[in-house]
Amino acid sequence: NKNRDVYRDHFDYEEKQFMACGEPCDADAHKKKHDIFFKTLTWVTNPVSQEYVAFAKNWLAQHIKNTDFKYKYKLATQHKTPEPYIWNTEFEVSYKQLDDEHVGLFKIMLDVEHHPSDQGKVDKLQELMRDHFYYEEGQF
Repeated sequence: NKNRDVYRDHFDYEEKQFMACGEPCDADAHKKKHDIFFKTLTWVTNPVSQEYVAFAKNWLAQHIKNTDFKYKYKLATQHKTPEPYIWNTEFEVSYKQLDDEHVGLFKIMLDVEHHPSDQGKVDKLQELMRDHFYYEEGQF
């Protein structure tokens, strides 16, 4: 089954990454979720039922957002800083208020870059950053 191979290859790669991260990434529980899902793939036959497709699509979306995101920024990854420094969808977290605030933070950061002596812009950056962090931390 080609789908099983695609998932197994992906899971193997991902597991290597978060196992290196260790406990902060809850690696053992994460691997167990992969193993359980992978087992469901072993008994899928053609034609694949729409019920299974719906289950698999939901599982994958929930897994990415609720499990994979736990190790976001904990792995040894270097993200490219955009040039020009303008927010784009690569930074989207899919929470409207956070995304809107991130857009504003990118904008004020660019303003400070272009006007490093403007204390008003520096003050605004500090205010937006503080407010954003308070809000974001309150979501945990």
